[in-house]
Amino acid sequence: MIANSHHIADLKSSYLARCPAPRRPCGRFARQFSPAALRRDTAVGDGEGRAVLAANRREFLLLPSLAMAAGFLHSVAAAASATVTEEKAPEPLPSASARSVVDVEKGKDRKKEKEEGQPEILSRVYDATVIGEPQAVGKGKRRVWEKLMGARVVYLGESEMVPDRDDRVLELEIVKNLRNRCLEQQRTVSLALEAFPIDLQQQIDQFMDERIDGGSLRSYTCHWPPERWQEYEPLLNYCRDNGVKLIACGTPLKVLRTVQAEAQARVIDEYTMSQSIMKAINSGSSADMLIVVTGASHVIYGSRGTGVPARISKKLQKKNQVVILLDPERQQIRREGEVPVADFLWYSAAKPCSRNC
Repeated sequence: MIANSHHIADLKSSYLARCPAPRRPCGRFARQFSPAALRRDTAVGDGEGRAVLAANRREFLLLPSLAMAAGFLHSVAAAASATVTEEKAPEPLPSASARSVVDVEKGKDRKKEKEEGQPEILSRVYDATVIGEPQAVGKGKRRVWEKLMGARVVYLGESEMVPDRDDRVLELEIVKNLRNRCLEQQRTVSLALEAFPIDLQQQIDQFMDERIDGGSLRSYTCHWPPERWQEYEPLLNYCRDNGVKLIACGTPLKVLRTVQAEAQARVIDEYTMSQSIMKAINSGSSADMLIVVTGASHVIYGSRGTGVPARISKKLQKKNQVVILLDPERQQIRREGEVPVADFLWYSAAKPCSRNC
């Protein structure tokens, strides 16, 4: 028993000799290892761990918000940079094809605006082809212009016994409107005037070419009343300045002086005008338009009468001729089966409307 105790003691001493004792920390940081100290260290370690975990959790929760804020600030900075770049960079010029498309669209818009907002003639137009009283046409007059544009020859019948200066105002306005519409369709317009005898065509051509002025041309119309030149001068100047060809279609004075009877003079006048009109039609394009200014008695009842349109209808379809009477003194009531006096009755804005307005 005692031997065994000694043996155990020897083993313990030999074991302790082989395993050196742990070093104790020295200096001011040396700590005493005791159960109480160990418990305190464990509590402190747990508190620090919880603090670290809480800090990590806050960072984890704040990370998406910080990322979103950073992305927002980056997008704002990029947008501001792009805006500055766009303001500084010059706008690129459109290509030729793009410019042509834009020009076409602008042309359509201008045309549309012109049709919708174009100042119409401040006058009254009546459809004389209806049964009963002539029917007043609305302010647009679109149907009237469509019919006029579909014709080759448009007759403007003016007052004869008592010439009316308002007729010349209407003639100028109608010629202007038809000329502008034909220009859009690339059609040429000519104006034939009975007031100028056919033997003055050379002088008219010189006036159109500006080789002579209005005063020189006026000297060839000494047979006119003094006020007539002043009435026709605006129409003549407009035709010269806008390329509307003037055609003299009246009978020469020396021929009229040899005719005694009025009926014979009338026949000669209508024959002379019809020949001049057919010559102008045959010499031009089939799309050209000819406006004829003559006395109302020469065009009344149109192609169904006995005047110039009836003579022309033998070589030109009836639908290609339109007759307009300017400021007629009376409106006839058309009955069933009767021939209309004209296609349209056109009154100047200066004329008061007393009936059927």
